[in-house]
Formats: sequence, structure tokens, C-alpha cells
Amino acid sequence: MQYLCDMIVLVIFASFNLFFIRLDLAFICFTLMTVILICVEYYFMNNYILYIMLVCYGIGTFGNLSAVCFFPVIFYLLCKRKKYILAVIQSLILLFISWRGAMEQPMFWVSFFGMSFALYLYHKSVKMDALRNVYRKSRDDSCERTLLLKEKNKTLIENQNYQIYTATLKERNRIARDIHDNVGHMLSRSILMTGALKTVNKQENLTGVLEDLSTTLNSAMDNIRASVHDLRDESVNLKEVVNDLVDGFSFCPVTLHYDMGVGVPSTIKYSFISIIKEALSNVARHSDATKVDITIREHPYLYQLVIIDNGTKVNTKDHGMGLENMKERVNVLKGTVNFVVDSGFKIFITVPKTQVREKDEYTCSR
Repeated sequence: MQYLCDMIVLVIFASFNLFFIRLDLAFICFTLMTVILICVEYYFMNNYILYIMLVCYGIGTFGNLSAVCFFPVIFYLLCKRKKYILAVIQSLILLFISWRGAMEQPMFWVSFFGMSFALYLYHKSVKMDALRNVYRKSRDDSCERTLLLKEKNKTLIENQNYQIYTATLKERNRIARDIHDNVGHMLSRSILMTGALKTVNKQENLTGVLEDLSTTLNSAMDNIRASVHDLRDESVNLKEVVNDLVDGFSFCPVTLHYDMGVGVPSTIKYSFISIIKEALSNVARHSDATKVDITIREHPYLYQLVIIDNGTKVNTKDHGMGLENMKERVNVLKGTVNFVVDSGFKIFITVPKTQVREKDEYTCSR
């Protein structure tokens, strides 16, 4: 935009020569040629086109002095293309024409000051471009730093949430263990003592009381067992368990890609753990794979498990009991499972979240 503004200013400045020469067809032609030169320089980076037009313009200069009026514009164009030698030659041509007396003195001074003004505009535009580049670089660096900070904050928050989630699971596991070890043992002891009292009791008035006490203790024991079972189910950390499975698999290298949020339902955890165990066992027993890739990912509406190995010994006719068990586990969750033989063996499993929520709610209500 600055370039176009400078060109307009220099073309207007060239019109001051009309005070010393008359407006004729030659002046109009050179005006149009100058406008064409400006457009060519702006839209085309090819120097050859510009050079051809400049040569034609220079030839016309010796035929008519109207071309000298637009020397400031040509001088600016040459400076912009960094053709400083040609700009100096143009200045010498102006001096030569003036020395030969081919043009009037006022016209020479207008062209001379016009070229000086063009040089000033060029340097001003260069400085503005430099400042604009510095501004853009600073803006881009600032945006990049902002994005990096946001990404780091996001990573820190995710790590913090995962640490809180892990600590919560460990605390649930500890509570379940304490309940089982302490309260469960005391209740078991009380149930045994009550049973012994019922056996040796000879008083009929205590029979009903001991029976009610035994029923209450057994009910409390059942509730404790259910609570401990639920706490242990919820305290299983899917990522840690899968990492342990991967670290303990020595048949071939295993790469794990884990991208699951917190609060994964226990049904998903146990199903995925069992499927991964079965898949790794099949690789060790029936495959000649040299690597295994496991991807566990949570999407907005589904959970995904993908297990891929590069083994070549694949039996496509008999899936075996292990793969049938995988199908049954996924079918219980209303999911889909696909087995693909393509440069290895691939297992694709998807489970919709709605079905998992409904199943968990049903389990909790029972």
C-alpha cells in the first residue's frame, strides 16, 4: 500500500512540469506508459519484462522531453528493485540532457528535486517496511509464546488432574483394604461368635435375639463385601495396569499409545485389560511378530482399543477361543469388534459411552 501511495505522489509531482511544457499527445502517452510500468513492477517479479519496458522508455526519452517529467517515478522503481547502477545512469542521462541544453532550466530542477524526493520516499518506505517486519516478527513471537504457554498450562493441568486421579484411586484402594482387613475380620469374628452362642444357647427367650443378631451381622458383612468390591473396581488404574502388562511382555517390543480421560467406567477397564492380556498371549503363542502397537483412546462418544502386530503367521479360518471371548466381552458392552489381516493381525474395538453408562447405572442399582 505504501508503494502505491508513493507512486501516486510522484506522478502528481511530475504534473508540475505542465507549467513549462504544453500538454500534448506525447505527454499523455508517457503518462500511460509510466502507469503501465508501475503496474508491471507491482504485479510481476520478472525483471526481464520491466527491463524491456525501461529500454523502450529510455529510447523514447531522446525523442521527446515529456519522458523526463516522469524520471522520478522511474528512479523510484529502480531503487525499489535495488538496481542502483541503473538509477545512477538515469541521473547521468538527466545531467547530460540538461548540459546539452535540450530542456529548460526550470524543468531540470523540477526533475532533479523530483528524483531527490523519490529517493527520500524510497528510504522512508524501506524504514517503514523494516519496522513493519519487526512488528510482525514481535507479534508472531508473542503469539507463539502465548500458544506455548497455553499448551504448557494445559499439560500441567492434565498432569495435575491425572495425579489427583491416581491419588484418589490409591486412597480408595487403601480404604477398601482397611475395611477388608479390619472391619471385615471383626464382622467375621462376630458372626462366628454369634453362631457359637446359637449352638450352646439353652434359653428360648434368647433364640430370637441371637437369630436377629446373626441376620444383622450377615447383612452387614454382605454390604461390606459389596462396598469393598466396588471400591476395588473403581480403584483400578487402567494406564498403570496396561503399562505393567506391556513392561512384562518380553516376546517382542510393545508400543503403547494411551489417551484416556479420568473416570473410566470399571466395565471398560476390566474388559480392555482382559482383551489386551488375551491379545498379547496370542501374539506370544501363535505369531512371529516383531512389534506390537496398542492404542487406547477416548473419543467424545466412544472408547477405542486398537491392537496391531506385524506377524505373518495368521490363521484366518479359526479364530480360536481367545478371539471369541473378546467378541463376547465387547458384545456385552454393546460395542463392535473387527479382526483384520493386513500385513499382520489387527484388532479394532469400539464401545459407545451411552451403553457403558447404562450398564454401570444398572449394576449400581442392583
